Amino acid sequence: MSLVNNTKLSQRGQIRQAQLTPSSHIRYDSKINGTMKNHKLFILVGPSGVGKDAVLKGVVRKILGIKRFPSYTTRLPRKGEKEGREHFFVTDKEFQRLIKEKMLLEYEEVHPGLLYGTPSGKKVETMLAEYNLIKDVDVLGAQSLKNIFLKDTVIIFIKPPSLQELKNRILKRGELSEKQIEERLARIPFEMKTIKMADYEVVNDQLEKCVDDVTKIILSEIKKET
Repeated sequence: MSLVNNTKLSQRGQIRQAQLTPSSHIRYDSKINGTMKNHKLFILVGPSGVGKDAVLKGVVRKILGIKRFPSYTTRLPRKGEKEGREHFFVTDKEFQRLIKEKMLLEYEEVHPGLLYGTPSGKKVETMLAEYNLIKDVDVLGAQSLKNIFLKDTVIIFIKPPSLQELKNRILKRGELSEKQIEERLARIPFEMKTIKMADYEVVNDQLEKCVDDVTKIILSEIKKET
């Protein structure tokens, strides 16, 4: 099921070849014959530190007509993040209000004290009516969204080249405290076990190649007939 072998494993266990071969210097248009087919939600999942956000940014730069679908979160913005683009940044109190008013499709405390949730209602309906969407989300959130959107959701698991490399990447993240690093390292076994829920697997060894592989998957899925 690895894109190293350029294949997909369907839910029925059938192997099918991916058809497109993106180039690193081309930007692709997700509009097919002037219209948007099958607006889909593409979800990147994988363990903390694997590079989901970097892959997502690369894909958005390559594919016209695909839009990032932000989540609500109680964590602070990271350097370079913009309100409403990567996330909607809210306080704990505001997040609890969103839960109470049933304004989230799903939510989870991904790391201790850090809540993430997917907007519901007109916000998501409007976006899906106009765009193919892409987002990175926790593995449990991905399963919830898959249950909601069914065939319109494609889950792509971003794998590290090795567990040791994944640990090295987490240790190099300067914004994390020692406690946060320990929490993320402890969560790796659980996150890796959830790979079976994904429609595709892609190894993030070299970022540009990983972006190309994910781009290829998305373009192939968009071209499928209803």
